[in-house]
Amino acid sequence: MLEDIIMMNDKVVARKVSDDKTAGGIYIPETVKGAPFAATISVGQGYRNRDKTDWIPLGVNTGDLIAYAPGSEIEVEIGGEKLIVLREADILGVLE
Repeated sequence: MLEDIIMMNDKVVARKVSDDKTAGGIYIPETVKGAPFAATISVGQGYRNRDKTDWIPLGVNTGDLIAYAPGSEIEVEIGGEKLIVLREADILGVLE
């Protein structure tokens, strides 16, 4: 489903990995809530160049696992699934 959503410009749609545990299954205690969250993403086509003749691709790719700061996302529900929308600038990094 995530891969079927086509985002616009510098936007990415993401499916959160759990808020209370890392991708590796380590639980995050309440004391570190507010730390970056992880999510898998689907990306938009990028930015238009100054002349608006070409697209400049984003630095992240569909399927990447990313870290983002809580509070920078917009929560949406699509097809009964809770997803988040971010700008590329809100992504802190790609997790490997």
